Formats: sequence, C-alpha cells, structure tokens
Amino acid sequence: MCCPPEMAEDLWPHVKGFLEQAAQHSGGWTLGALEASVVDGAGLLWVITRDDAIVAALITQLTENKKREKICDIVACGGRDFQSWRHLMPEIEQYAKDSGCVVLMFGGRRGWGRAFPDFHETVTIFEKRL
Repeated sequence: MCCPPEMAEDLWPHVKGFLEQAAQHSGGWTLGALEASVVDGAGLLWVITRDDAIVAALITQLTENKKREKICDIVACGGRDFQSWRHLMPEIEQYAKDSGCVVLMFGGRRGWGRAFPDFHETVTIFEKRL
C-alpha cells in the first residue's frame, strides 16, 4: 500500500523498526533523515501488510540521474518474509512509470541481484529501465 503523505507521520512508529534496519545498511541515510523525507513529502512511504500486520516498509523518492532522466529511487526497504511480498515490485514499477520515470533503482547488498534478475548492478546499485 502506498501511503498518502499526510498519513506518514502516524504510520512512522509502526514501520520505524523495519526502516531502522535499512538505514543501518544504506550508507547515506539515517533513520531521522528517512523519517523527515516522508513527513515533508519528499519521500513516499509504502507499507506491506499480511493478515492485518505490517511485514515490511519502503521509501521511494523521485529524482533525476546524471542524464537528467526522471528516476524512482527505492532509498530504503526493510521487513520480514521477503518472499511473501517480493511479487509487489510491479506495483512500484507502475507507480514509477505513471510518474514519468524511465528508471527504477535501488542500492543494496549484491544478493538483491539474485532476487531481481531483471535489474542490473551498477556499483551495487540496481537499475531497471521502464
């Protein structure tokens, strides 16, 4: 579920733990910066639920790359039972396309490459042309 920005602050306490793990491995983001990005509307909070329980959360941001192309960047993602929600990536891809993006990207461990083979690794940043 893509959360409306006005709900982000209320949802933050429920997703903070998932995103804290992501921030520890992101390199460039602190938990406070992630929270600020969704509260001020620069980032968009996505919450994945199963049986009325939150199992994961991620944050996207729309930016531009060096070529001045619009990109959707998944800046943080954390959760449990990844295989049960991995199939939701096409929803984020559609959001990116609908937003005029030509690239969907995320950074992370090399293992993400096995999970998303249609992305290609660029300095452990994975990109997919939309």
